[in-house]
Amino acid sequence: MKFLKEDIGKLVLKELGEAKEARLAVAFFSPNDPMLDALTKLSKLTLIVSEEFTINNPYKLEELGKLNTARLHFIPPVADNGKLHAKVLIVTRQNGSHWILLGSANFTYQGMFSNQEACVVMESDNPADEKPVREIEDWFELLRKSANPNPPDLDQAKKIFHARSQLRLV
Repeated sequence: MKFLKEDIGKLVLKELGEAKEARLAVAFFSPNDPMLDALTKLSKLTLIVSEEFTINNPYKLEELGKLNTARLHFIPPVADNGKLHAKVLIVTRQNGSHWILLGSANFTYQGMFSNQEACVVMESDNPADEKPVREIEDWFELLRKSANPNPPDLDQAKKIFHARSQLRLV
């Protein structure tokens, strides 16, 4: 296990660039272009995201949704188990091992590159991390099964996103 408080985005870009697959559960998703590009190049992506479009970028979700390699799942803000607030990235490396980022960083430019965030990295090939890695993977799978695989109305989401963007400028 390793504690990260800086260069989180750089490390995530490196891992995604060398990954075979990624699974991401995150409250807020509005990645910058290099991060979105890294996600689109994966051979398989599973993304679970909150339906809160005041921050989540529906255009970037729509772009990922067009890919045959990406599976998007959504958690409504008033879900039975509470709103999605998790920030978990599970990367499957080319050798089959897993690299997991767990912490406070949302998948936004600010969360990855400019906020004061705190994250923990675990690796499946580290014997001390093996059990928690399995538990996180099990948690992710339960969350995926409870999420809605049908996209919300992205036209409505775009209206919400634009209205909120205007308010942030004030």
